[in-house]
Amino acid sequence: MIPRTALAEVLTAMRELADDAGVRVANVLHAGDGNLHPLVLFDDGPPGEAKRAEEVSGGILDLCLSHCGSITGEHGAGGGQGQAHAPSLCRQ
Repeated sequence: MIPRTALAEVLTAMRELADDAGVRVANVLHAGDGNLHPLVLFDDGPPGEAKRAEEVSGGILDLCLSHCGSITGEHGAGGGQGQAHAPSLCRQ
């Protein structure tokens, strides 16, 4: 979950992370709440691709935190619907 004002910047940076690693990211999101559900897509066959996908996943988490986002598996945590209970480590 990230601030809605950061959506365009974060989605652009996610695409750049994926492009640099040679993997794809499909984004499903609740834009009104700033909730992201990125799906890192990769082929486990080519050597190193799974590792690059895992690195992209970690990069996405860091990216969201750097924009004062939070990491939660709870639906309904955005838009003030329980945000106080979502783990957040704002890294700026």
